[in-house]
Amino acid sequence: MDRLKKFENVVINKDLPVPIYFQIAEIIINLIKSEKLKVGEQLPTEEELCRIFNTSRMTIRQALNSLSKAGYIIKKKAKGTFVASNKINFELSKLHSFSEDMESRGFRVTNKILDKKIIKYDKFIYDKLNLPDDSIKVLKLKRLRYVNNSPAAIETSYIPLDKCPGIEDEDMENNSLFKIFINKYNLIINYSRQTLIPIIANKSIAKLLEIKEGTPLIKMEGHTFLNNNAPIEFVEGIYNGERYKFTIEMKR
Repeated sequence: MDRLKKFENVVINKDLPVPIYFQIAEIIINLIKSEKLKVGEQLPTEEELCRIFNTSRMTIRQALNSLSKAGYIIKKKAKGTFVASNKINFELSKLHSFSEDMESRGFRVTNKILDKKIIKYDKFIYDKLNLPDDSIKVLKLKRLRYVNNSPAAIETSYIPLDKCPGIEDEDMENNSLFKIFINKYNLIINYSRQTLIPIIANKSIAKLLEIKEGTPLIKMEGHTFLNNNAPIEFVEGIYNGERYKFTIEMKR
């Protein structure tokens, strides 16, 4: 069968300290990312996957359950398991961090810091943060955000250091900014304001997100405000438009 041929030459290493189900899930994710498995395509049955990977049905079910929680596959009763639509939905009507949103869905978020420094006076950034001059220092934090080991977004945050002195020394690879604001500095986050802009991937962005140059992207510019209406963050996020969609709830 054609669907089985796509799993030819896949290999798991039972001597690695990495769980077998995790290795299987990563193999299937890579097949989806490389488009060898396409949206809507049916995966082999559990029995077939047991034979392919020479492992138990329990292990296969663990792998499939993790893929289902992460949104890569969907199980249809009496029909089988299929590659899900690759768009993850962000609900802009709710105030939460990227990490909180993804982790609430069962995704695993990790970060790679691309740039972290105290910037010189920049009128555009200082105006965004309502800062009058360079008497207040601003931290620039640029991170590549991963969801289940797949690059998901590039986020650049600008943070005024008068409200959170020393934050540049915090562990920002393993913690969300919201958690640091709340737990370390006792700041009360009140609301945010977001603007969405369609762009396309240039060469450098495409390399970071592991996508093709020219891929449609969504750029999100946003402010996060404290309960006294002072901005604590200005952020520019770039998201793959082929993997993410944004939902805005409006009431009359």
